[in-house]
Amino acid sequence: MSLSRFSLLAALGAAMLLGPKADAEVIIQSLARIAACEASASDSSEFDQDTNRTDSFELNGNFTASLVAGASGEVPIFGGTVVNVADSAMNTEISVNASAAEARFTGTVNASAGSSKAPETAEGGIASSDASMFMILGVEITEDAKTLSFEPEVTQSATRGGQFGFGSAAIFCSIRQNGETIGVAETTCTTTDCPPEVTPLRRRLEPGVYEIEVGVNLSASGGASTNVTHASNWTLTLSDPPSCDLTWNEFGSGGLFSDPDNWSPQQAPQDDGSGCNNLLISRNGAFTVGVSGSQAANSLEVRAPSMTLQSSTGGGLTLSALVGTPINGLQVGEGGGLTVNGVKLAASGVEVGSLIGGDGAATLTLTGVATELISRGTTPADPDAKSIEIGVNQQGTVDVLNGAVVSAGKLRVGASLVAPTQNAANRGLLNIRGKSGTQESLVAFSDETIIGFASEGFVNVEQGGRFAGGENATLVIGGSADATLAVSGLNTADEAPAKVEVRSALLIGGAANTSATAIVSDQGLITADTIELGERINGASVGPGSLFITLGGRVEVTNALRINGKTASKLELGSGGKLLLGGPLNVGFGSGSTGRAEISGDSATTTNLTGTAIIVGGQFGTGVLDVSGNTNIEANSLIVPRIAEDTSTGNGTVAISDGALVSLSNDVIIGDQGPGKVTLAGPSVLTANVEVEIGARGRLEVGRLATVIGPRVRVIARGGRVVGTAQRGKQGGDAPGTIQGDLELIEGGVLELEANASGDAALRVEGAFTADGTLEVVFPDAAALAANDLLTLLEVTGTTQGAFDEVTSPSRTSDFAATVEVDGGEVRVRIVNPGQPIATVDGEDEGEGEGEVVPPPAGCGCQPDGKALATDTPWGSAITWLLAAAALLGAALQRRRISEEH
Repeated sequence: MSLSRFSLLAALGAAMLLGPKADAEVIIQSLARIAACEASASDSSEFDQDTNRTDSFELNGNFTASLVAGASGEVPIFGGTVVNVADSAMNTEISVNASAAEARFTGTVNASAGSSKAPETAEGGIASSDASMFMILGVEITEDAKTLSFEPEVTQSATRGGQFGFGSAAIFCSIRQNGETIGVAETTCTTTDCPPEVTPLRRRLEPGVYEIEVGVNLSASGGASTNVTHASNWTLTLSDPPSCDLTWNEFGSGGLFSDPDNWSPQQAPQDDGSGCNNLLISRNGAFTVGVSGSQAANSLEVRAPSMTLQSSTGGGLTLSALVGTPINGLQVGEGGGLTVNGVKLAASGVEVGSLIGGDGAATLTLTGVATELISRGTTPADPDAKSIEIGVNQQGTVDVLNGAVVSAGKLRVGASLVAPTQNAANRGLLNIRGKSGTQESLVAFSDETIIGFASEGFVNVEQGGRFAGGENATLVIGGSADATLAVSGLNTADEAPAKVEVRSALLIGGAANTSATAIVSDQGLITADTIELGERINGASVGPGSLFITLGGRVEVTNALRINGKTASKLELGSGGKLLLGGPLNVGFGSGSTGRAEISGDSATTTNLTGTAIIVGGQFGTGVLDVSGNTNIEANSLIVPRIAEDTSTGNGTVAISDGALVSLSNDVIIGDQGPGKVTLAGPSVLTANVEVEIGARGRLEVGRLATVIGPRVRVIARGGRVVGTAQRGKQGGDAPGTIQGDLELIEGGVLELEANASGDAALRVEGAFTADGTLEVVFPDAAALAANDLLTLLEVTGTTQGAFDEVTSPSRTSDFAATVEVDGGEVRVRIVNPGQPIATVDGEDEGEGEGEVVPPPAGCGCQPDGKALATDTPWGSAITWLLAAAALLGAALQRRRISEEH
């Protein structure tokens, strides 16, 4: 079995036997200290465990453990056996020094865990090892507040062996009260990510009962020679707050920040480099603190429902967290509300919504052009090292208004310290709105920024707001919880539009079972180097991401926009929206991904998309592109799908309807290697300035009133299919679908035409028509047919040449037979044997049609070999083979050219 920190909590019950001392300020109610090592190797059922455990109320003496566990097992493989091995070791010492007024715990931990399996590709034989240490403390603080301080020095490493190896090492300290986590310091080192250090934890604890836990966990499994190590020295103390921690005691409004009489102890705040001058402002009611000149302090914690830092003479306030002090310089929490007006505030990290309890949501408001908040590091070497965290343990809101400016290294919107959660109680909201004169309200970040980091996150950019990233700063919408970015443009002519500027990647998509969404409307603008829907940081494909562009919203991407995700990610572009791409639009391009793009327009406005290429479906991905209405798409080429090798499984589907215009300056390639389908419903238009190529698994459907414009449409491989449908478009009318160019089929190609009850052709070719392969005729269900019926299927304004190998019908029984006749540019079928009606199939499979060739009736004018279409040239048979060979060669060269371009 594996050691679980939660299973050890039962040890506390036996330790909580002695009552508190009446005069004690810090009462240790329970103390559990446990260390354990485990190792197991499968396929031999071998398991080894070594545990040292002390559950004690005693507050003196040391706890020591020196443990080791190891296991090995033989794994049968073809031709012999291999050995998988696991081992773990733990050396720990915890010293306790406590009095009635304070308690100090000092720990030293050295541990390792390893596993191996050789060869790593052998079935079974997964070895695993674990090493763990926990100190679990139940404590009561009786009268005055105490300060908890956890200061670690940690060195960890994790190396991965083989494809399946995984290891991790972690250390943490957590504080809980009434079942809620109110403080955490932790770091986890894995084989893919190993942070260099643990930030110290410091919390003020008011009188009450708390659960405090310090733990170390190591784990290694699978792979070949996977190893993790951990070494740490740490100190946990509960003691009186430093005498230079200052509390605001002015109960009027307008008290000066710099006045010593307004603080207890009585001294003016300053940053003297000693870790003192940590400021707490906690009181009821609305009030103002005046700031003038240059002010400094170590940290500021606000617990007030409505407090304003008001500058009267252009004041500046600097807060700098030092080693051993709280994680962040500025904390607003426990129902706190802080407004900064005209003050330039510099802090080494900001938390809003940082404390549990109180009156709930916390708000930080920055307003006016003279207002600035900079979250920066403690030295010039790391000026952007600190973050702004919103919604840490309660709902946190930051409003940046009327020309105010905020800059930080990172932003974490929805930055819960507890486990990932969708709980609205600790969500984060960032609102950027308005301008003053020509100055926009601005939030700038220089490092990776995540919306929905660990709890719900929302960012609203409106009416003169700007959200901007630095040169290499990635913006991630969706971490471990739901996330939304809304860019809602402008309301009046004198307002600047809302902007989101990402000079690196914009990634939309978080953990599984979460929602990640970006919405751009009302002249809002997003610019980015690349946009990934359904891709999270480090390239891990996770939950779906959605991008909605509507009501005149605009998105500009320097390179590619990719729609991926294990579950379907989605792009919606509609109602006058614009999407401008400097690279391709990839829909469902990533391995195992599913993507969907819906592009539509209404009668009042045109929706526009431009890009270098549109690729629907990738090597192992599935893509769907739906284009409808008043829409204009312009790109170099359309590839459905784009596939790199014969073992690929990707597929793509494109539907163009309701008057949409899709224009390609180069080629359309459909189903070259994977299944690809393009459907046009009238009066839509697809234009290819070079040609439309239909591969072995491709299908092009041209509905009534729809138009394909280009020099030629070619089936370039056996199984490729061109379909003409008899159904009328939504706009009505009897005109068949039209190919404004040549139509060429090769042997094994399929031309599928739907018979129309009115007698109209299903397809018109306004160029030359070259026939070969199979003609499939689809009849309405239960259509009444009789021998010698003559049906018009195809109109050709140019020449016709070549011949079909056979005529079949998927909607009739196998004894169906017909021949083909050409008269005055019309291609018709004459029924020889009507067969019997069966359920009509949609023809979406990639194979050839079925049926049998029968001799033509006497006097029908057909070829004596039974091929269905006679040519109007004496050299038709020879030229058919010549054209087919040229078409295949041209197709190969064209595919090579398209591949090089994209």
